[in-house]
Amino acid sequence: MKKRCIFSPLFLFLILNLINEVYATDAAPVDLTHLPDQIANALGIPVFAAGILCFVVMTFAFMLPAMIWGKKGSMASLFIGVGVLGFGVAVAWIPFWFLLILVLIIAVMFAEDVRNMITGGF
Repeated sequence: MKKRCIFSPLFLFLILNLINEVYATDAAPVDLTHLPDQIANALGIPVFAAGILCFVVMTFAFMLPAMIWGKKGSMASLFIGVGVLGFGVAVAWIPFWFLLILVLIIAVMFAEDVRNMITGGF
């Protein structure tokens, strides 16, 4: 019988419950497009680097569960990564050409598989 590890979900539950709640000090609406500006001011780094930092943290947060609990080489990780990248482009954290480069890299990676599927492996 395969042993199931209960410590990972328990650890995640405890971390999420120990995070302090943060309340807005004014009634201004939340605008995610200005998050890299605020991080750049706080850390003293360029806005472009802060945008990439925001994107990397967001990607790590969404892709880590898929990579841990998914199968090796899972397509779920690929779809989640492209979705988070699209979100990063939509809120203007990263430039659009990041998405284009990623799509080209994915196309090159799967080109041989698609060619073999179409030609029957010849």
